[in-house]
Amino acid sequence: MKLIQFLAATIVALGLSTALAQEVPNDLRGILYDIDRAEQQMPSLTPDRGANIKRLQNSLSRTADRLQASANKDHPVWQDATARLDRLNTDLTALAAGRLPGTAPAAEAPAPSVVQVPAPAPAPAQQEIQLISSDVAKLNRLRRNVESSFADMRTGVATDEAQAYLDRLTAIDSQLAAMPQHPDVVAVRGSIAQTVPQLETMIASTPAPQAPQINSGQNAAPTELASADRAKFARLSRNTNGVFEELGALDPILLQPTATVARYENTLAGLRQNQASLISQGHPDVIAVGEMITAAQAILAEKAATAREQVASLGDFMPRFQTIGDKYRGMPEALRAPATLEQADTYLKSMLALSRSQAEDIQFLNDLASRTVLVAQQDMQRMQNWVGFEVLRSIDESLTQTVANMGGWANGTMIAIEFVEQTDPANQNDVVNRLLDQNRYQATLDNLNEGALALRIADGFEQFLKIADAPDRSAQGARLQAALANWPELQAIALRDVRLPQAQSTDPELIAIAKRVLSEPQDVPGGPIARVVVNSDIRSLSEEVGNASTGGSRTTVTVRFTNFVWDEFQVATAEEETPGNFRIYYTTFTYYTAGGRTTPLNRWTVSNRARSTPILAENIND
Repeated sequence: MKLIQFLAATIVALGLSTALAQEVPNDLRGILYDIDRAEQQMPSLTPDRGANIKRLQNSLSRTADRLQASANKDHPVWQDATARLDRLNTDLTALAAGRLPGTAPAAEAPAPSVVQVPAPAPAPAQQEIQLISSDVAKLNRLRRNVESSFADMRTGVATDEAQAYLDRLTAIDSQLAAMPQHPDVVAVRGSIAQTVPQLETMIASTPAPQAPQINSGQNAAPTELASADRAKFARLSRNTNGVFEELGALDPILLQPTATVARYENTLAGLRQNQASLISQGHPDVIAVGEMITAAQAILAEKAATAREQVASLGDFMPRFQTIGDKYRGMPEALRAPATLEQADTYLKSMLALSRSQAEDIQFLNDLASRTVLVAQQDMQRMQNWVGFEVLRSIDESLTQTVANMGGWANGTMIAIEFVEQTDPANQNDVVNRLLDQNRYQATLDNLNEGALALRIADGFEQFLKIADAPDRSAQGARLQAALANWPELQAIALRDVRLPQAQSTDPELIAIAKRVLSEPQDVPGGPIARVVVNSDIRSLSEEVGNASTGGSRTTVTVRFTNFVWDEFQVATAEEETPGNFRIYYTTFTYYTAGGRTTPLNRWTVSNRARSTPILAENIND
């Protein structure tokens, strides 16, 4: 697939350009992922999928908390996310009420009207009372418990269930009453206060069982507690009341660990043993304590069953959780110039796959965090931070660096284009000096030849990431084509007077030596030889090289001398580097008859070889 076509297709298919290109704060990115995922799930929800509806409501409740806690409320994305979240909650409320979104509610049988739990105040900084972080966490947990109760009550409350709902809401209200009366706390208590009277009316009209009351031995009773039981019973009464209230307000999610359930079971078993050890077994208060323990055991059994259902709905999530981090350990490095279309295509596919995987994994982690406590909180937070922020930052940095690298490559092409545009073909000296000075000829030619590819790849990445101030690569491409069209004329002008040097010797033996030695692999490769010119006479040279060293306990100096004796000559060759393109090379050949241990003796070798200027084919034999 061509790169530009691939980029265009992936923009539509994945929709990642906004999140990667715009300056969206990290906390809002995570919220947008949650909302996107919820909107994708909505079409599959129907009123009969109560568990899924409730789960999504709970998840969005946490998303709303994060949205309200964001420090970027003035960002346009925050406003958009708020509106989308409101629409989702409205549609979910309709589904929870047994009707499709957008339809009018049907007439319902008389039942307690459930007040919507208010969302947190939009600007906590303006509140007179501030909540510390632990209070905020507690308030969010209690609000979720109230929402869960209200969601259940919307489907209808039987008269024999009213007391359980009342106990649950009363226990939650007691905990809220002990908190600082921040407007958010007051709002949640207000929603409970509007619902409780209706439950009390239902209870008063039916003989529904109520939780046993314990007078702790203070009220009059048909019989007296044995004196040995009074202190023991007072402790038992306090402990039983405490456990009963704690279980009544407990979110079932906290009972997912079997160790937690076992701890409560052991606590209740201990209370039961304490109750059985009392002497005054027939006393009404002792009986009431036993009934309260039984009620607490029933609450624990019910919520533990709910917790087991929650765990079952999670599936086998631990293998995925434990291996999520491993896939991001080897993040692809930014693409560097020069690059091929295939390399750019492979890189972009890899980054898109990572972006898709990151979005799916952070959604999985956020959903998992809202549905289970089986993962240690610090492990969950560490993984959420790694995938939600560090991985996303690495993807952004890699893409940003790649765009910069490709842009720099394209800018190099523009330098070559401007070089051609600024060279005056009417001024031969200017052309010669500019093209043949410091190898500018070859560097400019290389940049021009790579230019079309550089501009194409840079343009592809810039369009994909919607870089607002990107250069007009189409206009630059037109200038490149013009420069390539003008290059042959400038080349001919620059090389018009380039010739091989005058021959200093026509000795056929020297020419044969040069051709034979150059046929061997060289450190500076050339090409097929079109002509050889011996541009220096053969010279006989010698040199004595010495070195000294010290050693031993006494200062001693060792001096060694090496005699080098050799013959040498130089040739200039015209060699065909690519079909139809020739270049001059200067090569020095050496024949040593004496030298050091590593000196090649008694054979001709190349001691120096330099790549020089191009030469036109028609000038080679001049």
